Amino acid sequence: MSRKKKMIATIAILFAIVLILIVKPWTSKPYEDTTVEDIVSVTVKLNSGTSSVDLEEHQIVGLLDLLQQLPLYHRMMPVPSSGGISGYSIIMVDKTEIDIVPAGEWISINGIRYKTEYDLSEQIDQFAHNILDTRFSE
Repeated sequence: MSRKKKMIATIAILFAIVLILIVKPWTSKPYEDTTVEDIVSVTVKLNSGTSSVDLEEHQIVGLLDLLQQLPLYHRMMPVPSSGGISGYSIIMVDKTEIDIVPAGEWISINGIRYKTEYDLSEQIDQFAHNILDTRFSE
């Protein structure tokens, strides 16, 4: 191949990579467009099943604010849930149920683990703990 053809091929490959990144980004925010009206109920629970609390509307708004920012970077293998970790069970208007369990830089959604931002995942986890602590310290 001549030098000119190699340069054209390299530019074409780089252009294709940039186009793929623009059209199909590697991150997604699955709850970015979700509204409070899309949600019927949210329950905060311990995976051990010993404690659970139904959220009030203002608490759902607070959780939704966090979930709308939640980026998912890539999907990992399913993992079994471990006892004691707080999580959420969300019932949507269309009757689907979404189970979310934050765990540091990972978050499990319906049993599938995704890499995400550590700080945001921790905020979602702390939100659940605050609700459980408030409810059961009364």
